[in-house]
Amino acid sequence: MRKLLTGFTCYLLSFTSSGQINQEEYNYIVDKAYSLYEAKNYQEAATMYSKAFRGIGKKAWNQDRVRAAGSWYRSGNIDSALYQLICIANSEILKYADVDEIFEMEALTPLQNDSHWENIRKQFFFQAYKNLLAEQSGLNNEIVLAKEDSTLAIALGEHSENAFSHLNDPAYVLLKKKMFDKAYRFFRAAVESFEPHYIFYQNMMDHYKGIDDKSRAYIYFSKAEVIKYKQSAIISDTSLQFDSAIKKEYDDFSKMIGQDFLPPEYLVKMVANAVFRKGMKEKAYLLLKMNLENYPNSFRTNKEMGLYYENTGDKQKANEYIRRSLILQYKLPDIFFDTSFNVEQYILQRQITLTKRRNDLPPPGEQFIEDIGYHLVYNKMFDKAELLFGIAARGYPNSFYAQKNMSGYYKAIEDSLKEKEYDLKAQEAAKKYGTRRSSVFRDGPVIDSTFDITVFSPACNVNCPVILIDDMHDNATITKGWDLITLSNLFSNDGFKVIRGRTSFTKESLTKVSVVVLAGGLLDKQEMIVLNEWIHKGGSLLAFSHHDSRTVYMDYLKTLGVQSFEIEATQDSLHGLLRDGFTVNPGYIYFSAHDKLLGNHPIIRGRNNSETIQRVQTFASSTIIGPPGSMNLLPLDKSAIDLISLDNTLESRTPVKTEGQRSHGIAFNFGKGKVVITDAWALKALLFEPSERGHMGMNTPGNDNKQYALNIIRWLTGHLK
Repeated sequence: MRKLLTGFTCYLLSFTSSGQINQEEYNYIVDKAYSLYEAKNYQEAATMYSKAFRGIGKKAWNQDRVRAAGSWYRSGNIDSALYQLICIANSEILKYADVDEIFEMEALTPLQNDSHWENIRKQFFFQAYKNLLAEQSGLNNEIVLAKEDSTLAIALGEHSENAFSHLNDPAYVLLKKKMFDKAYRFFRAAVESFEPHYIFYQNMMDHYKGIDDKSRAYIYFSKAEVIKYKQSAIISDTSLQFDSAIKKEYDDFSKMIGQDFLPPEYLVKMVANAVFRKGMKEKAYLLLKMNLENYPNSFRTNKEMGLYYENTGDKQKANEYIRRSLILQYKLPDIFFDTSFNVEQYILQRQITLTKRRNDLPPPGEQFIEDIGYHLVYNKMFDKAELLFGIAARGYPNSFYAQKNMSGYYKAIEDSLKEKEYDLKAQEAAKKYGTRRSSVFRDGPVIDSTFDITVFSPACNVNCPVILIDDMHDNATITKGWDLITLSNLFSNDGFKVIRGRTSFTKESLTKVSVVVLAGGLLDKQEMIVLNEWIHKGGSLLAFSHHDSRTVYMDYLKTLGVQSFEIEATQDSLHGLLRDGFTVNPGYIYFSAHDKLLGNHPIIRGRNNSETIQRVQTFASSTIIGPPGSMNLLPLDKSAIDLISLDNTLESRTPVKTEGQRSHGIAFNFGKGKVVITDAWALKALLFEPSERGHMGMNTPGNDNKQYALNIIRWLTGHLK
């Protein structure tokens, strides 16, 4: 009988050889290993994985260890396969949801017939439960499971309804005692550790009800409703009057919470589409009708009703609602689609009015032209359609869609010669740039190599501080190249010594560093303690906020006194005009002195008038609220809306109310040190496709993001008072 290795042995071996490679090098090695695994070269794949694990130690991804285990097993080395699984089964970050995902991986299939599999499976559940308890308690101490705990751990792993109910009992005791923070940690750990379950979201609803956050209670009640109405048994129930049932549920919720809440658009639309696919067209109509009554000025609800009529054969009604949807979406005058309306003159006048400029204005966005153009074609308003499609084809010559839409127009008017001409142009664009809708760059935004990073009056010339830009804790900061390289070079040109951090945060690694730039922040708890002690003694931190920030990162910001309140993104349609001077994207927010959306701080004032910030662009970052005494650099306007998703889709994002001084940029002292937290995109210099978005961050024309970055680093290093 083989003896399983202990977790201590696994990580002792890893620790003695860790730190030899950085995260980027690790990714390169495991990519090669995965290619060998896919090619069924299992022995070579296993060897390559082991090389990566020896170099990176505890930082190895569990999914990579699973494939390594599969490689060893298939090459006949069963002990090495089991060793990799034991390493996973002792991971301090293993969650039940991770276990579910791991068990479904193809690499594990042959190991599940091994005599040790049952014990390994249980060990996975035990460790996931230990981590759940650690999350709930906030303690790092070793947790020893009693016999009854072990039984519960296995039941939770097997998704026993009875286990879930037992898991709730202690948390509700905490709620009754008004120990809200501890109850929240428990409930949140359950949400993050398991597959979505309506009970967990109802628990979170009860938590927010307990602290009188009615807005978030509504969100979590709605999350539970989404899960409920995804059940096939409910959607297939022909006796259920869906609109009445949902209305009653939200009426009851409103009475319980003491405030009126309407059923969210997304939930009603989701159910309507589901019952329509089941053939219950009348019930789908009643749901869409309820949505329209609740949200008459939503372009999405009008569009959904238009699609309903299109699918049921009423072309006239479909046309009416689609037209109304386009007017609402793009904020067009009601007479926009009248035959006598001058579209070209309207576009130009709107651009001049909004930008105060008459020259150098790009054409309106491709998506706007496509949506409006095809509606004009549908209504046989060919002259206007040709005008719009022509603007896009000339304005965006490298866009596959701009050329393809022009070809489509000529097909509609049966001009085969022109149709072929623009179809060829579309094919040429596709070969060169690809056909992605969001970007003609194949791999998303790219670094703007033409951006001017010259600094005419460097802040430091001798004995300059060391700036460490972290590249260890968040793979999202690595695109095709290192997308913070522009910021690194800019800081270097300002006189500072910049190093790229590829190791964990320790007292030793921070000894000679003055400023840490934290790009993502998936720190373990010990690193959080080390970093905060370093700041408290005089270090400085520049940390980025993101949209859809991960919980571990937001937990770290909370240790600094910064709150995020689970917000996934913030949008502001009144301050999101794109560079075309026509299209509004609420995810792009412009903070300007003109709109009184800049704070009073040395970072905003600079060293002199030439360095004073007038305008900063951010992108869909999550709202943050600084600790008492912090300065709000980029205060959000009342028009800014905070959003939380009801489902794993962008369109399910639902507004939520947040109390406090909301911001996309804050600065404060932390002990003897300093901290700045601001939007990540604001301090990059990236290029999207040559369209309405174009530039992103410091390279955006007309913005002071570059100076904003310089002023931040100068304040953090003491070169700006």
